[in-house]
Amino acid sequence: MDAQTYQAFEHAGWERAAAAYADSFDHATRLFVPLLLDAAAVRDGADVLDAACGTGTMTAAVALAG
Repeated sequence: MDAQTYQAFEHAGWERAAAAYADSFDHATRLFVPLLLDAAAVRDGADVLDAACGTGTMTAAVALAG
């Protein structure tokens, strides 16, 4: 499979998954927010980069924690 075909395949798959992404992953992420913040040692005044933030659940939690 060439790169362009693979890219189109991946894009199509994520386009199909997007509608249900927030309903499934956001709920699962919310269950682990406190544990993830603790594991990442997020404290008041910390600089944090939330790369590939998905629904933004962690980003919002970090903003509220600081």
